[in-house]
Amino acid sequence: GGVGKTRLARQAADNLGAQFRDGKAFVALAAVLDFDDVVTTIAGTLGIQLGGQTDAATALVHGLRDREMLLVLDNLE
Repeated sequence: GGVGKTRLARQAADNLGAQFRDGKAFVALAAVLDFDDVVTTIAGTLGIQLGGQTDAATALVHGLRDREMLLVLDNLE
């Protein structure tokens, strides 16, 4: 830890984000402890509504399906 991986990832995203139709998004996951929270954190960061008839992971996939973006997931261990 502490060698600058997050800073490097952010810089790479800044450099490459314009190549994607919908830009870039950075999702910090350091405080997330279980899978359901990973899904809701990503959805919340991207403004994707979860709910309805499907489970959260499926709803997230549907929300991302038509997007062309660089998605950086930091601390997804």
